[in-house]
Amino acid sequence: MNPRPRTLHLLATLALACAGAGIATPAHADLPPGGDNTPPKITVTIPPSPWEGWYPGPVNVTISATDAAGIEGLSYTLTGAQTGGDNSDFEPLDLTISEQGTTTINITATDANGLQTKQKYGVGVDLTDPTLTVGGTLTDGADLHTGDVRTVEFTCADAPTGIGSCTAVNDGASLPSGAAVSTAWIGRHTVTVTSTDRVGRTRVRTMAYWVDQPPLTIVSNPVIEGSPTTAYVGQLLRVGGAAFAPTPGYFMYEWLVDGVFVAQGDTYMPRENELGKRISVRAFGTLTDGYRETYTPAVGNLLIELGPLRVTRQPTIEGNPGAVWPGEQLRVSGGTFEPAASSIAYRWYAGDELVGTGATYTARPADVGRTIAVEAVGTRAGHPDTPSGRVGSILVLNHEFGVESGPAVSGTPRVGEELVMAGARVTPDPEVVRSFWTIGTTVTETATPRLLITQEHAGRTITCHQVVSKPGYADARLPCTFAGGADSVTVAAIPGPPSAGTDAAWSVLVAAAVRGKATVGKRLRAVLPQVSAPAQSWTYQWLRNGKPIKGATQATYRLRTKDAKRRIALRITAVSPTGTVLVSVSPSRKVRR
Repeated sequence: MNPRPRTLHLLATLALACAGAGIATPAHADLPPGGDNTPPKITVTIPPSPWEGWYPGPVNVTISATDAAGIEGLSYTLTGAQTGGDNSDFEPLDLTISEQGTTTINITATDANGLQTKQKYGVGVDLTDPTLTVGGTLTDGADLHTGDVRTVEFTCADAPTGIGSCTAVNDGASLPSGAAVSTAWIGRHTVTVTSTDRVGRTRVRTMAYWVDQPPLTIVSNPVIEGSPTTAYVGQLLRVGGAAFAPTPGYFMYEWLVDGVFVAQGDTYMPRENELGKRISVRAFGTLTDGYRETYTPAVGNLLIELGPLRVTRQPTIEGNPGAVWPGEQLRVSGGTFEPAASSIAYRWYAGDELVGTGATYTARPADVGRTIAVEAVGTRAGHPDTPSGRVGSILVLNHEFGVESGPAVSGTPRVGEELVMAGARVTPDPEVVRSFWTIGTTVTETATPRLLITQEHAGRTITCHQVVSKPGYADARLPCTFAGGADSVTVAAIPGPPSAGTDAAWSVLVAAAVRGKATVGKRLRAVLPQVSAPAQSWTYQWLRNGKPIKGATQATYRLRTKDAKRRIALRITAVSPTGTVLVSVSPSRKVRR
């Protein structure tokens, strides 16, 4: 920290009090003529300092010297914050100390006899305003309510000379740091904080705030009944729901059209001259004791339009039937509006699905089980399209097939044989016929009305049925009848395995077969032959024109180009547990490209 110079009087005598002042030793031991042994006297002329030799800005200094024998020379040098120097034979020296900090003036005066006086003079310059930090809960420009508590905290600092004072006033009254500002009366208030350093440099911060009575608390905003998105001429709008706390002494709703007040009350009916404008509503409350008038935000902003048409007569469905079947046509007429509609359209619904427009509608198979209704829609320029509301509740029913007989099954229920359903006779002819076989408890649908009896079916009971379908008709389930009118058959059991140590009774019951399309690129699949007892193993060999195809020894075979126009068959070899071999060759099939 720089040392601070002591305050010196304007008179030269104060210069002698400065540390380092001295008198030079004469140049000769003998006294000069006249007996002068008094050194020169130095005088420093400088304005009084605000504090201990410190100045708030540049300061002018005049240095002079006097002596009975006359002044031979006067000089100075500057050290510290400012440097430099000057000299003169006898004139006073003028200088300005302008650098911030402490500067020492080193002065030397010499008289005509060579006697010298040296003197030091310290000068401090503070060019920096003090700092001022303001905090607390008060902000500049704040809007407060009576009784609110806001505080101001402040600190001051200055590096060169230190703080002389750090004060605040609130509306002219002293305000200590950390204290609450005044909110007792309504109006504009100010807080002024002033920081002053020891040489009189200042920094000021002023904050203004306003105090008013608090508003009522808005508990809920108003709501227009029905929460409409538009407002129609002649439509009665009703508002409610707004609330304040505490409960105001006076409360009302204000209706605004394009932001301009037009009416008070909880209802309003837009007028024709307000077409194209927007209507909104707000609530107003006041309580004279300690609270100010309070408005809720305006709600609504509804565009005022011409209202919907008024339905004066509902449309009617001709004959007013209670039910229809797919393919039957319904016709609607009527429906009137006020003012008169320039056009009327009709909309048909099956349940809640819009399924048609126009004066007629033909029931579809997809409508079965649903109800048909219709509405008229009136249209007039300037008015929104107006639906009459739906009329009618006509159930769509399915037709039913007339059944003369169910499917009859032919064939022998034996492994290797085939059962075939003969077509049922129904009216009208169905579009889809599906065939189902129940083998034991397992239901299987076949692509054709045929079932090949395999070893898996041996000893099991078989029933069957067909399901016929046609759009607009309820599906009909038709059970089968077997030979003699029976409703089921049982497949004969496979003979038991041969006695141990002999294969005498082991034989092929049903020959091997091949399934799949005999077309190049398609895959054929093996159908194992049925044998009278379980086989130990099976092997496969595919044949082309009766000759083995190299490498074709799997249960499937993909037809190649070289197979085209040739006959393909499969040879399956079964081996019994005792090594007996049975061979079965499938019928051959000609391959197409």
